[in-house]
Amino acid sequence: TLRHYGEIDALLRHHVKKMPRLSSLARPLLAIGAAQLIYMNVPSHAALHETVSATGRREQPYRGLINAVLRNIARAQEADKLPAPDPLLNLPEWLKENWLDFYGPEKTAAIAASLAEAPMLDLCFKSAAAAESWLAQHGAQYKGEAVGPTHIRLHDSSDVTALAGFTEGDFWVQNAAAGQPAAQLIAQISAPAHVLDICAAPGGKTLQLAAAGHRVTALDISKSRLQRLAEN
Repeated sequence: TLRHYGEIDALLRHHVKKMPRLSSLARPLLAIGAAQLIYMNVPSHAALHETVSATGRREQPYRGLINAVLRNIARAQEADKLPAPDPLLNLPEWLKENWLDFYGPEKTAAIAASLAEAPMLDLCFKSAAAAESWLAQHGAQYKGEAVGPTHIRLHDSSDVTALAGFTEGDFWVQNAAAGQPAAQLIAQISAPAHVLDICAAPGGKTLQLAAAGHRVTALDISKSRLQRLAEN
C-alpha cells in the first residue's frame, strides 16, 4: 500500500467526490483495499469483505462508501479501464522536483519505477558452504543467485517461513549490502575474537560474527529492538 500510495490516492480521488477526513481510518482502509485489488492479486470478493469487515465503530458511517468505491475499482479493473501506472505519483513532490532537476525526466521515471517494485529477498547463511549447498538444492525453484560468499538473493519468494531451512535456523533475512560491514570485519580478524556490536538489532551482524566463530557482545539503544534480536 505504501509503495504505491501516490497512485492509489490518485485513483481513490477519481472515484470519491469527498474523501473521508484525515483522522478517519476509512482513508487507509480504502487504500489497503485498493492495494489488495490492484497489486496483490486478491480476489475482489475477498478484498471487499476483509476491508469492510475491518471498519470499526468510528468508521461505521463509511462502510457503504468503502464497499461502493472498491466495487467500482474492481469493475474498472475487470474492464481494463484502470489508469496506466505512474510511479512518479508515489514520490513526495519535493523529492520528485529535486530528482527531475538533477537526473532529468527519464532517469527519474526509471528510479520511481524501481522503487515501486517489490524488493527481492536476501538470505544470509552461516557459512559459504551452507549457502552454496542451499543454492544448489533450491536456487532454481526460487530464482536464486549468489550475491556474496554467504548471501543468496531470491527473485521469486514471498513467504520466507516456507523456505527450506528456515525452521532449522540455517539462514536469516539480511540485505546483502547490510551484511558487508560484518563480512569485511570477519575477513580482517581471526577467530576467536571478542567483538562489540553497539548497534546490534535486529541481529544480522551479530549472527554473522557469531557464525564465524567470534564471541559477540550485542548492544542496542532500544530495549524493544534488543528483545527482537533475542527472538531472532
